[in-house]
Amino acid sequence: MKVLLINDCDYYVYPENITTLEEFVTYANTHMGRLVPMRMLKEDNSVSPYYVKEDIKQYYINPSRIDTVTEEDVTILSKAEYEQALGKVVNGVCINCLYYDEDGICPCEDYKEKLSLDGKCWDFESDEDDEDEFDGFDLDDEE
Repeated sequence: MKVLLINDCDYYVYPENITTLEEFVTYANTHMGRLVPMRMLKEDNSVSPYYVKEDIKQYYINPSRIDTVTEEDVTILSKAEYEQALGKVVNGVCINCLYYDEDGICPCEDYKEKLSLDGKCWDFESDEDDEDEFDGFDLDDEE
């Protein structure tokens, strides 16, 4: 799904009836100095470029405060879909991490904020070479 990356830090769903970056720029320029409703993709329980639909929050932003805007591709999943996919990633990544408990427990309390569905983890540590680096999962796989 195409979304807006505003000021190189926050991702927003396009406003209703706006589908291109050019249309958004026109919209923003005609609403300077006014607060406009926007839906922000939150990373409280996910890692970019994957987001949880239920975590999208409504905010009001002032277009005159926008310095940069680009279009990015992200994947938005329901909470249940995200949790299912994350479980597969935990089983594929965490078991190879030095921090992983021998009882099968990942000690990273905030792994939802560190482990992406593509298999990248901010805290991953390995005592082996990265030859067998995890390549992520196909989200369309129905196993």
